[in-house]
Amino acid sequence: MRKLFMLCVLLGWLGAAAQAAERVRAYYPFWVSYSQTKALADLPLARLDQLTYAFAYFDAQGQLQAGDAFADLNKPYPQADGTLLRGNYALLKAIKPQYPQLKTVLAVGGWNYSAQFSAVLADPVLRQRAVQSTLQFLQQHGFDGIEIDWRYPGGGGRDGNSASLQDGAHLLQFVRALRQAAPQLIIGLTSAVQPAIIAASPWRELAPHCDYVMLIATDFVGAWSGKTSHKSPLYMPAGRLSIDLAVNTLIDAGLPANQLALMIPSQGVSFNGVNAQGNGLAQTHGGVSMGSWDNAQTGPTGVFGQDEIAALQQGQGFVEHWDALAQESYFYSPRAQQFISIETERALAAKLDYVQRRGLQGIALWEITSDARAHSLLRQIEVAAVPLRAYRNDVRIWWQQNPSVIAAVGSALLCLMLIGLALFGWRLHRARQQAQWQWQQVRQIKDVIEVLPAQLARLSDLTQAPAIAELPAPAQTVLQQLHINAEGMAWQLNAVNSAVAIPLLSVEESLAPTELLSSDAPSEMATLTAFSQFSQRLNEQRSLEKMLEVTAQFLAEDPRVAAAHWRLLDDEGAEQAPTADAGALCSELDDYLLSIEFKSRLSEREQAYFQSVLEQLQVVRRSLYALARQPQLLAELYEIASRRDKLQFIRAEKGYSAIVAQDLRAPAYITLRLRAIRLYFDEAQLIQVHRSYLVNPKKVKGAQKRGREGWVLLAANETVPVSRQYIARLKRDYPQWFQCAEAVIAV
Repeated sequence: MRKLFMLCVLLGWLGAAAQAAERVRAYYPFWVSYSQTKALADLPLARLDQLTYAFAYFDAQGQLQAGDAFADLNKPYPQADGTLLRGNYALLKAIKPQYPQLKTVLAVGGWNYSAQFSAVLADPVLRQRAVQSTLQFLQQHGFDGIEIDWRYPGGGGRDGNSASLQDGAHLLQFVRALRQAAPQLIIGLTSAVQPAIIAASPWRELAPHCDYVMLIATDFVGAWSGKTSHKSPLYMPAGRLSIDLAVNTLIDAGLPANQLALMIPSQGVSFNGVNAQGNGLAQTHGGVSMGSWDNAQTGPTGVFGQDEIAALQQGQGFVEHWDALAQESYFYSPRAQQFISIETERALAAKLDYVQRRGLQGIALWEITSDARAHSLLRQIEVAAVPLRAYRNDVRIWWQQNPSVIAAVGSALLCLMLIGLALFGWRLHRARQQAQWQWQQVRQIKDVIEVLPAQLARLSDLTQAPAIAELPAPAQTVLQQLHINAEGMAWQLNAVNSAVAIPLLSVEESLAPTELLSSDAPSEMATLTAFSQFSQRLNEQRSLEKMLEVTAQFLAEDPRVAAAHWRLLDDEGAEQAPTADAGALCSELDDYLLSIEFKSRLSEREQAYFQSVLEQLQVVRRSLYALARQPQLLAELYEIASRRDKLQFIRAEKGYSAIVAQDLRAPAYITLRLRAIRLYFDEAQLIQVHRSYLVNPKKVKGAQKRGREGWVLLAANETVPVSRQYIARLKRDYPQWFQCAEAVIAV
């Protein structure tokens, strides 16, 4: 079962890779280590493929420097083993091995640290020094790549930054030199959303030398804005900036869509003194408050993390609104005259759909510590990109947060194991007792048989002795009759030898000593050995399919077996249950049927032997299910239950079950069989309408006639077949499904 679960995980990863290679990324700026309580070591790094640490910078000599010497290189982090790590770089390098999938990238530049880009990259000597310094710095601190966040080539950034019309060409030379020096290095670039700034860089020429381009779609509005608006709008009216406008501009400039990713904000922006017209949207405001990271140097920005935004909304009469054009949510409180723009689950879902439709590389979250745990945007991104990993992380986090449940489940499992072992030991003890009694009976028969040949031979000699002629006639008659009886007894001896030669194959080899076997002992021992090896191989398997393969192969090697095969039961097969006779045996396990056909009719003992083979398969299957199923069972039940009313139906497929729901672009696959799922969900949640289908009755809109006697159910936008055996019950329990269809037929 564990191998099957790992196969499902592997298929999930391959499936995610096929979806335009979407990756889950997030940013961690150094300044949050001063003002945020969530430590770097406590971040949900298991959900990430890439963590980008911001920011470093180039000095005037072309040397790469840490953005904040204390936070990056000196902040103390005592460890459990008594050692002391210095700085976020060292801490991130130490915890990274716990997450094999995680790549770490260093962002260089940003709004406050792009002053020297133009001057350094314009000078060939300084540019080459910047290349060497970058490679040494990244290797020293354990980063896998660099994100060049130059704001902005050609100008338009912070006052005082150097700028030149040749910045785009110099950026290309720098990126090309980096790629030539380190072919395996992750190289990312950032892009503004303004078309004029985008035009300053040669995107068509840059694309072959970088791994991705990150569109900075985080700050369309802020404290500098004269009116309220959306922080990250997907669309806007013609002539106004939006994500869609920037994406089209970059693609038109020659950047492949699958190299472009979107950076969206986890924080929100709040405006004060906003009148109620238009629910506060596109209105003038009276300024912003001090935000989550603001201080005397930064001044008020109005930017808050999600948790603080939620606290601001408490008891202030905020109402959520949806802008259908921008595909964005916003909140407004007439009482507080406060307007808040923040990314919501609905808005993020629209962006995820946009990324999938346009074939973009994915969505990155700026920044990870502002993401609220209750409505995690990062989890929503991971579910869209790598769903199986996301659900696995859900289960892991749930188990970490519920230690009492873990202890209870562990105790229950331990009790079940002990009870199972006790029952197994008792059954084994009874089997040994019965086997010993049987072998005692065989030994007694053998003892008699071993004496009979000598006695019969002696009797035969007497009947043929020359002295017989000297005996009286009555004595000769008696001896002649004894000779006839001796020949008959010899024939009976051979029959008895054949009878006791039938091996007790259901008994362990240790209970079948060689001296008790008949003249066919070598073949009997070979059969016993083969059965023992079969049992051992069966116990080594971890999936039902492999157990069936091993059993079918073992049976096919038996000379009495004409054919042994297994197949997946279909709906018709379920209605015609298999029967067994002396020429065939059948065994049903979950959704599979194992069939054995014999060359001739079996004796009672032979039937008992082959039945024991099938029972051995059942016992091993039940044991594995009980001992190895529990953690995966919890994950798969959570996968079904978390869908709630979005679930449409569950379809049985070979080896799996496919969950079809409104919030899934493609079915989600689990290993639970339909009959196991039915044990945990009543008919108000899931009802069986076909051997291969469980349907959410809340999603059924009606029924349609198909063929002469067939029916299908309309579940959302899908049709689900109905088996004849369920039609009467469904018409009784859900008459409203069939009323319209039968009225149409009657007309």
